[in-house]
Parts: sequence; C-alpha cells; structure tokens
Amino acid sequence: MLYRWADSFDHIIPGHDPMVLQRYPAGTPETAEWIAQVDVVPLTQWT
Repeated sequence: MLYRWADSFDHIIPGHDPMVLQRYPAGTPETAEWIAQVDVVPLTQWT
C-alpha cells in the first residue's frame, strides 16, 4: 500500500530504522545522533 504513494522505493523512509541516521545527514551537528534531515538527497543508498 505504501508503495502506491511514493514515487520510488527511495522515498520510503523507515523512521524506526537506525540506518536512517547513516543514510541522511544530521539536521545540525548537535543533533547528529538522533535527528536526520530527510528532505535532502541521501548520503547513501539502502543496501
């Protein structure tokens, strides 16, 4: 169901997955351990 709403698999972000913090840049240096900026191009692809 979720895939119908996303343009591609890359647009689906599992918020519970700690890999999100590795894939996306931190919002700020101070929040690097717990907030990711998901409105930008990811740093890596899902593996």
